[in-house]
Amino acid sequence: MVRISAVLVLLPLLLAVAGPALAAGFDCARSRSAEDTERRTRQLAALRADPALGARLCTVPLTEGKPGARLYIRAERPEIADPATPGAAFFNETLRRFVEGELASFRKEATDLPEGMEAELILTADVYAVSPGVLSVQFFAEGVQGNGFRYAAGLTVDLRRGRVPTPAEMFGDSSWPTAAIAACRTALGPDLSAECDGPELLDARSWRFEPERAVATLLLPGKELREIALPFRPSAH
Repeated sequence: MVRISAVLVLLPLLLAVAGPALAAGFDCARSRSAEDTERRTRQLAALRADPALGARLCTVPLTEGKPGARLYIRAERPEIADPATPGAAFFNETLRRFVEGELASFRKEATDLPEGMEAELILTADVYAVSPGVLSVQFFAEGVQGNGFRYAAGLTVDLRRGRVPTPAEMFGDSSWPTAAIAACRTALGPDLSAECDGPELLDARSWRFEPERAVATLLLPGKELREIALPFRPSAH
């Protein structure tokens, strides 16, 4: 999806709130709302695995149209503000292409809506420092396109190697699908266990990684998003 306006927003207030580990870094503008401030404070706290890198992360807000218009998009794209950070160019370009792809797909589908029907997309992003040099981004989307919709998508980037690792590479174990299915069945119970046998758990978009766990976000019947967590220890890959 293409955006009409983009303003770089950095977060000095959040760096102060998140504590001394993140106190250094770039000068940042205040968040746009109390909700954004609270969410990004949690996000920055989660980046303590790599505080030097966390202090250089910012959010680029993307906006197209206005609420109530035929097409309205409000999205977030994480960005490493310091171009000298190793892997910053690859991370920023990978995230830019990913977000633009999501927006382009939404816009294309919106063109088929009947006259007078609105299309709205709100796409938010949270960043997790998995280990030094590895960032994992969790996107959540919700909106209206004829009917209401929700979905989640994950994207993990290895800054040192300049690539997007597969779940198998992140887990470092070929048996990870078996463990994921078992965790999913335990979390969802017998009534929804069939949801664990589909392709979603094997899709890289389903996964985000944190320092101590891997999380798959599944869309269940009724548009409910559920997180399935596995213990995870980053390998020295």
